[in-house]
Amino acid sequence: MPQLGARRNPRHLIAGTVVAIACLAVLSLLHVGGVFRTADLKIRDGRYLLRGKQLASPRIALVTIDDRTIEAYGRWPLPRSQYAVLIGALGEGGAAVIGLDLLLFDRVDAADDSTLALLTGEFPNVVHAFVFPPRDSNLEAEHFLPDDRAARLKLDSFPNPGLPIWQTSEIALPFEDLLFSSHALGHVAVLLDQDGPVRRLPFLVGFRDRVYPALSLRMIGLARGEREPPRAERSPGGIIVIWANGERLEMPVDGEGGTAIDFAGDSDAFPNQYSMLDVVQWYSSGQDSLLRRAFQDRIVLVGNTAVGEAAADIGTTPFSNKTPLVYVHANALDALLEGRFLRHVSLPTFLILWTLATVLIGWLVMTRPLLQAAVSVLIIAVAWQATAFFSLALGRLDMPSVLPATLPFLVYATLGSFRLFFVERHAGEQDRELQLARDIQQKLLPQQAPDLPDLDVFGTNMPAQEVGGDYFDWIPRPNGDLLVALGDVSGKGVSASLLMSHLRASLHVEARNSSSPADMARHMHRSLYTAVERGRFATFFLATLSPSEEELVFCNAGHNPPFLVTADDVVLLEATGLPLGLMDIDDYNEGRQPFRRGDVLVVFSDGVTEAPQGADLYGDERLIALVTGMARRGDSAEQIGNAILSDVAAYTRRGNDWDDVTVLVIRRL
Repeated sequence: MPQLGARRNPRHLIAGTVVAIACLAVLSLLHVGGVFRTADLKIRDGRYLLRGKQLASPRIALVTIDDRTIEAYGRWPLPRSQYAVLIGALGEGGAAVIGLDLLLFDRVDAADDSTLALLTGEFPNVVHAFVFPPRDSNLEAEHFLPDDRAARLKLDSFPNPGLPIWQTSEIALPFEDLLFSSHALGHVAVLLDQDGPVRRLPFLVGFRDRVYPALSLRMIGLARGEREPPRAERSPGGIIVIWANGERLEMPVDGEGGTAIDFAGDSDAFPNQYSMLDVVQWYSSGQDSLLRRAFQDRIVLVGNTAVGEAAADIGTTPFSNKTPLVYVHANALDALLEGRFLRHVSLPTFLILWTLATVLIGWLVMTRPLLQAAVSVLIIAVAWQATAFFSLALGRLDMPSVLPATLPFLVYATLGSFRLFFVERHAGEQDRELQLARDIQQKLLPQQAPDLPDLDVFGTNMPAQEVGGDYFDWIPRPNGDLLVALGDVSGKGVSASLLMSHLRASLHVEARNSSSPADMARHMHRSLYTAVERGRFATFFLATLSPSEEELVFCNAGHNPPFLVTADDVVLLEATGLPLGLMDIDDYNEGRQPFRRGDVLVVFSDGVTEAPQGADLYGDERLIALVTGMARRGDSAEQIGNAILSDVAAYTRRGNDWDDVTVLVIRRL
């Protein structure tokens, strides 16, 4: 195929660049429109899984209300007095902060509720949860709060200075005694992406004209000694949270008010994790050393991890389709402690990078052979995905994936088609020339069998391409003998067909001048050896058949051994010399074999026995078995030859694209 790219026509390069930029423009519009958003998120999840889970901060400890705990108490929900016991245990263990990711809305038992509320009032480092429920939630949400509840809630908020945060109009608070006894409250709202998983949290939520921090953000403040909620202000990258002592924390925020965090993982990412049952039992049995070892100066988060009866607080995260959401808030704590926020490549930077990459891809496709260009395009696409993976795994930088995965191949397909359109203008003439060459080559082969009373002869050739390197012939000689030949030139296509034509001319000359097959082979070898470069050769089989003598005389120049089927045997006619043109040696010998009435000689190229079926080949044994049965049944040479072709086609179930196929069959009548 002509390589138009190698000509580097300036008009083609300009057109290719314009087409490539047009492809980028189309995909960029789809990207900006959010068409690729879900796929990009799924690919990011895959990068998390490929990176694996990472250990969260050792300052975080989890107390889990697991299935073992619920089974021990024999009921759900647990008695709220047991949460009071748990708070006492964690206080005894020296916990710096205790956060309860539990939605304790309605009264359940007056005594238990009062116990929890009273003990909560004694611990200023305890943070209770409330939630801003989504509209489709079955929680009883409040739109308008009584003055006393609004005043209490105001203590856990600050005025909204116009921050880019999520706004809501509904709220669900703890039961009244707990609300008024709590020293700190934090919301546990999460944001669901359009495909369902939780990947972002609104660390700050607007309710009416106030801003409310998340449970995790309040816990971090208490761990820093801050009893009051922080305030916040805008920053170029999102929001800066500011505590009263001047400490600052910058968080990226997207258009919905969500902050994407770099998830450490779920359960396995938090090694300091204890069952509530164990913690309560340590406390009841006075094992204070165990409590201090587990919780001293740690930020403790309490939440439900049960997957049985109490499996209510379950969601989808990058690591699992069924993750207790307490691990989302635990990851939020880790993000706040370690600065594990996920940042994104800005859209202008992303588009500038891919504009440059698109121009490069267009240049490659228009100036390089298409196969080489395809490899280059694949390398560019893979390099971006590898960079995106390591940017996420090592730098917490999220890069889009779908556009970079699609664009290189779209540009390649479009410009490749553009190139092939111009190639097609010349392809018709090339096809006509190849068809003419095929017609000429086929006419160089025998067109009809010789009319001899004692020999039945059949031959056929099917090239793998338009022209091929196989050749067969039969030439009546002046003394009445019949010279038969079959050759196979190394390689396929036009170059092989030219060498085949050279050998045919040599054979016809030697058929007139030489007396024996060995002499013919010797002279043909010398002619070929001096005419072609090293490494090109041909295997060749020559035999003379005499009508007066029941014998064939042959010379096998490195060809697949033909075989002779007699009444009671199968004889292989092994090589008597090297392939023609292979080495500067012309030692060719002859073989003789009786050829009696009813015997069948089969000569074939390796395209027959090497016909593939998966990893297997047709093979000599199958060919010999087929011919032997037909020969001893008395079938004609043509029947045997056509049967070989049909059996090879049935074996491969495809055309003969693997090699040229040639068969020559002679039966002695």
